[in-house]
Amino acid sequence: MPEEQARRSTHVDLEASYAAIGASQAVDLMKFPPTDSTPFEFEHRLGSGNKRFMLSSALLMTWGAQTGTGMKVDVVDIEQTEHYRGADLSDTEQPVFNSGKEESFAPDGTPYLRVGAVVKLAEESGFEREMRVLTVVDEENLVGFVMGSTVLQEVTGEEFFRVEHRADDTVWGVVRGFYHAGDSGIFGLRSKKRLKQMVSHIEKQIEALAPAVAASTIINNHEDL
Repeated sequence: MPEEQARRSTHVDLEASYAAIGASQAVDLMKFPPTDSTPFEFEHRLGSGNKRFMLSSALLMTWGAQTGTGMKVDVVDIEQTEHYRGADLSDTEQPVFNSGKEESFAPDGTPYLRVGAVVKLAEESGFEREMRVLTVVDEENLVGFVMGSTVLQEVTGEEFFRVEHRADDTVWGVVRGFYHAGDSGIFGLRSKKRLKQMVSHIEKQIEALAPAVAASTIINNHEDL
């Protein structure tokens, strides 16, 4: 589906630690990123067919891109708002996105992410950051969400994750966004190094939605129980 085509989305105006909120959804982000930011965009083929699209969408909307790379995701707060698009399951256990305030769950009981959710993301390296879900997008052939930094850290910015079911029946995971790094003294040097690490890690997150990786993650998670 062309990116220029209007999409239904739920967006809530919430506080963030950076300017240009929502810029990750701009078609020309890579050519005209926010001032002093580093833009990025990666895509990875996940398979083909509607079943793969639905499964990948469910995985994405339950933090599968993050947990698939070993990150720990803790929801620490949910913004109280009347505007939020949740998800539930059809009779075929496929995710169906619709309006409503009730929390919904994947077949294994994992709650779907919600607009307004504040999460702490902890990488295996020990690096932690806090992000807020700002937007959820759902279309017949596209599902995704935007999250942005809530506090000032070495690197701040925004990430737009999505799963697309394209006209040729292929299914793709896509992530795009931008990061700002500190630019003064030792803190600036450390921030730029951290920015490069984060861009590399964001690509791995979208690759984690691939069937083989996702299946391995599910097995490992069950072994930990």
